Amino acid sequence: MRNRFINSLILFFSILLLGGFLPTKLAARDMEKLITPPADSADAENLRVWYGVERRNRCRFNLEIYDLAHHKVRDMLDQSLGPGYYNFYWDKRDDSNRYVEPGTYLYKITDCGKIKYGNLKVEYKPWERTSAFVQDTLSDSVKVIFELLEDSARVSLRIYNGVEKLMGEPVVDSLMNRGRYTYTWRPDKKTSPGYYYFRLYLGDYTRELKILYKSYLK
Repeated sequence: MRNRFINSLILFFSILLLGGFLPTKLAARDMEKLITPPADSADAENLRVWYGVERRNRCRFNLEIYDLAHHKVRDMLDQSLGPGYYNFYWDKRDDSNRYVEPGTYLYKITDCGKIKYGNLKVEYKPWERTSAFVQDTLSDSVKVIFELLEDSARVSLRIYNGVEKLMGEPVVDSLMNRGRYTYTWRPDKKTSPGYYYFRLYLGDYTRELKILYKSYLK
């Protein structure tokens, strides 16, 4: 009887997980990316999808991106959402993780059978599609990697804490050529654990990483 009860509980929670009614770590990370605005203020406005969920019950919510020929380019979100007001931001990439072409795109929201459409505008600045900026998550220390696909980039790298205080500037207005570059942050013992913002400036374009610093490493 006890084993039957445990198996029933496992089946119940498995159904909840598959149905999107319980958050997983992966879903939480994906949601954080979707609700984090881009560092560029123009992009934050052009690529923002705002939606208010005013119903009291949870319901399946779907957000899709289409081009003007009505070809789907991205499934942004498909999960259960509860009441609240949401801002979602598109990263200009399709389902193959490739940058889309500049232009106007359509978003489609389906919420409990209710459908809403809107427009999004994709523009690119120099270096946006010819650079990359990621965290090395396999490293025990805080390490970031940036890659340039073209020569003659004017580069700065700055680190800010949660209240926008400058914590360091390891790269200052340097002219750099194509290649792959790494930087390991080694804060002192007085640095508090928490989230820090690593901003890579490439001319007028800015890339940003939000990184959790846990503790001092010797």
